[in-house]
Amino acid sequence: MALILFELLPEVYENLDGKTAGLCIALGLVTQMVLEGISKGAEHGHVHGKSGGKFPWLVFFGLGLHAFLEGIPLQHHSSYMLGIILHKIPVALILGAYLLRSGLSNGAIWGFMGGFAVMTPLGGFLGQQVILHEIYPYLSAFVLGILLHVSTIILFESSDGHGFNLRKLGAILFGFLLAFLL
Repeated sequence: MALILFELLPEVYENLDGKTAGLCIALGLVTQMVLEGISKGAEHGHVHGKSGGKFPWLVFFGLGLHAFLEGIPLQHHSSYMLGIILHKIPVALILGAYLLRSGLSNGAIWGFMGGFAVMTPLGGFLGQQVILHEIYPYLSAFVLGILLHVSTIILFESSDGHGFNLRKLGAILFGFLLAFLL
């Protein structure tokens, strides 16, 4: 969240007018809501629902698209990369659990996990292409909307009862301070 506030958001509003930035961010938020419905919430570390023993095509598609879009700003923000790496660990574990319950062979599971693993770097590759230079600010604002949705969900759903937690507030404030100072 601090990375969003101190790096990504100022960059978006520096490169786009306010209404355009707001529209692109809103589109990212709405897109993430749709992706969350498809992936059952796995992109923020837990799943709403069960796989039922079948291959989770929609979950895989939603997570893959989410990972690809998250990769777009990678080339422009080195500190963003650490956040993405840490974020992908629980997502990969959730996807792996889904795949193990799907009844697929180990080779197929490794293939799908490998496919998921390359999605964020592919997004990063797309984000650095010269041909996209003119639309990069719009893509960045769109991805910012996705990140805002995921980060707020993580903040508010990470405690029992999804309620107020003084320890969580302290950790958030410490994280903001640390990000601001760095």
